[in-house]
Amino acid sequence: MAEHERARALHTQVEEERDRLRVEILRELQRAPELLTEPCMPVPSDDEIRRLRFRANQYPDADVSVVEECTELEDRYARLRNHVEDLNEAGRELDAIIEMADTEMRTRFEETFVALNDEFGRVFRVMLRGGEAAHELAEDGGILVRAQLPGKRTRSSASFSGGEKALVASSLLFGMLRLRPTPFVVLDEVDAALDESNVDRYVTALRDISQRTQVVIVTHNRATMEAADVLYGVTMDDEGVSRLLSLRLDGFEAAG
Repeated sequence: MAEHERARALHTQVEEERDRLRVEILRELQRAPELLTEPCMPVPSDDEIRRLRFRANQYPDADVSVVEECTELEDRYARLRNHVEDLNEAGRELDAIIEMADTEMRTRFEETFVALNDEFGRVFRVMLRGGEAAHELAEDGGILVRAQLPGKRTRSSASFSGGEKALVASSLLFGMLRLRPTPFVVLDEVDAALDESNVDRYVTALRDISQRTQVVIVTHNRATMEAADVLYGVTMDDEGVSRLLSLRLDGFEAAG
């Protein structure tokens, strides 16, 4: 009977020790004892536990605001990283669009350049009653114009006379207007360096262009004026007072 009582007392003592250890494990490891199937590291001795507890007590308590600030910084970093990824994606899309636009512009430029070269040569031959003219891309990225006037060798436009430059430039301009007509164009004293025969050819080309584009001409040449539909100018009467003058020549032609 006495042995039975001692066994019950020992059992009670073991139960109390187990409960104490359970509470201590929950407090120290934050895990239930039954979840600790295998130790992840060697079990420290009592001296090691006391030493670690002493060292832990040497550190001040954690500042909660630091933890909150760290969390905010991590959230901000995540947002900024998402923004950077969005910007990188947008940059890649823009690069693709720019490359596509460059390819399209290069293709259209080459097609227009070839078409303009053909139109330029055709207008040049009409205005000068022969010859050849063409333009090409220069090494510096500019455009080099070469022309062969009737009865002369091929030269660069830089060596032409004033009248020849006017004819070549007019041929190139009229070729552009035939290829891509604009609402209006202003020509300022283009015919100043042309002789009478060349003015007639210049006027013939103007009439052709005026079918698609309104042409405004600044000139003192009478032959060019005669080809106009409307004249605007400044005149002076006997008293020496200047006044503006407008005159519709197409009205006179209809009345005649």
